Amino acid sequence: MDSLDIVRRLAQSPDLLEAIIAHRYYMPLLPLLEKPHADVASLLPQALLRAGVSTEDCERFSLRDLVVFAVESDSEYWADLAVRWLEDGFAVDAEIVRGIDSMVKQKKATQGIGHRAFRLARNWEKQRLRSD
Repeated sequence: MDSLDIVRRLAQSPDLLEAIIAHRYYMPLLPLLEKPHADVASLLPQALLRAGVSTEDCERFSLRDLVVFAVESDSEYWADLAVRWLEDGFAVDAEIVRGIDSMVKQKKATQGIGHRAFRLARNWEKQRLRSD
């Protein structure tokens, strides 16, 4: 399933699409994590527009919030894919670090996923301290 298929399905359910745009629900977007983040980031806006989503609503879509949702989920599968996005260069920020810290503290993922995520979070914090 590609990002256009996912968006087409969402466009058929306005309430679900609105919940995603309002940053309340990300479950239907999780399959996007199965694709390389660079591909999703470049193709998603076009897919949303083709599905009839307004430009304003396209701008409200947040892949960062999807990553946080996946990291904090009870699913090791989605957490692992989110961590892979981060390892592949998806921008880490304070919100993602909070999600990672929550995942690690609550032991929601395997030790391996937790260690990988923890390392990313601590590296981001070190870089941030150096730049301040």
